[in-house]
Amino acid sequence: MSMSSIVRSRTVFFLLLVLLAVSTLCTAQETQTQSPQPASNQVGSVQSAPDTSSQGQKTGNTGLSSSDTPVKLLIGPGDQGDMSVYGVPELTTHFRVGANGEVGLPLVGSLKIGGLTAEQAEEEITKKFVAGGFLRSPHVTVMIRDYTTQGVSVMGEVARPGVYSALAARRLYDLFLAAGGLSQRAGRNVTIQHADKRPAEQITLGSDLMATAETNVELKPGDTVIVPRAGVVYVIGEVNRPGEYVISAGTNMTALSVLAMAAGPSHNASLGKTRLMRRTPQGIQTSEIDLKKIMDAKNKDVALNSEDILFIPASRGKMAAERGASSVLGMLTSLALYRF
Repeated sequence: MSMSSIVRSRTVFFLLLVLLAVSTLCTAQETQTQSPQPASNQVGSVQSAPDTSSQGQKTGNTGLSSSDTPVKLLIGPGDQGDMSVYGVPELTTHFRVGANGEVGLPLVGSLKIGGLTAEQAEEEITKKFVAGGFLRSPHVTVMIRDYTTQGVSVMGEVARPGVYSALAARRLYDLFLAAGGLSQRAGRNVTIQHADKRPAEQITLGSDLMATAETNVELKPGDTVIVPRAGVVYVIGEVNRPGEYVISAGTNMTALSVLAMAAGPSHNASLGKTRLMRRTPQGIQTSEIDLKKIMDAKNKDVALNSEDILFIPASRGKMAAERGASSVLGMLTSLALYRF
């Protein structure tokens, strides 16, 4: 082989090596571009940008506020409950807390649980079982059925005044529902006396839904709710709907307004001789008012107080004319009936 042939062969071989190296490098870059990112990067990207929208929706839908946290009721004298141990039905017992705050339990004997929550009572009973060598790792459950000392009282104008469990009546309107609702004579200014020596709270009930939500305050064990009797005005005599009418909170009732509530005067009414009877420390005082002139805007309307009595008498002339007409009609009817 000549020298030129050898040089040509080496050149071709060198070029083939260069082409092979370039091809290998391009293939490696292409593979790296198409390959997925490492798992660590994926995890890092997820952690750096978490999806908080669903978490926010869950938190918003719970409907719990700081004031809606469960009430921690304390066990007191007279409370009744049940104690049970998982897997040992023989130890299940019903108890009533004594005046000294103690209860009698099997194996344990007398144990003071007054002033504790149900969870704290479970811990104390568990310690007694373990310390006495009766059980190694008991699962104790204490269920208080009746909190006699941790109730909420309601007095006044409700259907069923009394003491109600603070678990069922946690808010003002819950207590009203438990007590059967407000009576027709209930006033709108409700007083809440707190057991923790806070100042008494005045709540004005209203018909507005937003105001109603604001006045539905939370109650604590030992609170007392007083619903007063609303002020009323009595309308009797010659009106179409005599009766007693409640004075709404924040409103001023007058003689003319209560006459309108009573569906107006009857056709026998003598408005000019209306009498107003009012209770005073000296007794009942009677005054005469002219409703006819008030209706004609000639006299000023008269403001009424709670327990006032508005008496509208009958006109003597109108009553006599009515009796005469009815007598004549009765005679004609009787004659007709009698003849037939």
